[in-house]
Amino acid sequence: MGAFSNTVVSGFEQKPFDIIEAFSDLDSTRKMALFDRLNGSSQTFYNTATLFWPTASNSDCKRLEKFMARYVATRGTREEV
Repeated sequence: MGAFSNTVVSGFEQKPFDIIEAFSDLDSTRKMALFDRLNGSSQTFYNTATLFWPTASNSDCKRLEKFMARYVATRGTREEV
């Protein structure tokens, strides 16, 4: 592995993690798993979110929790996440 230690990768721009975008990319089964955890304790929800996205911070999880709660509250007016 020492052969690559001085290698610089260019042309790759890392964008910041967006948990809402990551949630929208999930398959339906995992989205439903998160919605199920939303009805339980906050800690269970946060644990599941960080299991799906290990780089997610507590503030990311809180943001997703608020987004999902708003979605549930207004689901009669929207068709899809």
